[in-house]
Amino acid sequence: GQVREIHFESGQPVEKGDLLVQLDDSVDQADLRGLIAQRDLAEIKVGRFAKLIKDRSASQSDYDEASAELDSAKAAVAGKEALIAKKRITAPFSGQLGIRILDLGEFLAPGSRIVPLDALEPIFADYALPERHLPEIAVGKQVQVKVAAYPEKAFDGTVTAINPGVDEKTRSIQVRAILQNKERLLRPGMFAEVATLLPTREHLLTLP
Repeated sequence: GQVREIHFESGQPVEKGDLLVQLDDSVDQADLRGLIAQRDLAEIKVGRFAKLIKDRSASQSDYDEASAELDSAKAAVAGKEALIAKKRITAPFSGQLGIRILDLGEFLAPGSRIVPLDALEPIFADYALPERHLPEIAVGKQVQVKVAAYPEKAFDGTVTAINPGVDEKTRSIQVRAILQNKERLLRPGMFAEVATLLPTREHLLTLP
């Protein structure tokens, strides 16, 4: 549909469910009013036939036909309301918006880009380890992440998921760690060096 209203600015934070774009739904709203009138009329007919059946002035088939018309009218209203709801484009999750791509009056086709949206807190780090480290890695292990933008800073995280299989081409296992990122220094797409921390070994014999 055609973009009627834009409810966000480039770069602003948003919460899940915030309205981003309103498409023109004037024609659909007019159709909905007509469908609601038909539904209300069908409800009146059903109520009338229900009274006539009690007085034996109408047949059961007439009542069943009116009930079917009411069900059809209700389904039409629900379908139109669902279509109208799709013309209100909301944020699917909380995060920070990027640079707006569309403009007012533009026709938005299905699948068109509107604005980048990234969740920054928490953030995930996906990395791979050689399969020989499989016995040493487990959910809950601590990791440290370093990125080129902040070479002197280490970000702490925790392993949250491990792929059950080993990549046949690289002979490695895929690992995902989660980092809280409260300062929002880490951004999606950054290249990271990840160190998986192993437990400290105690009671080792030191040889000269």
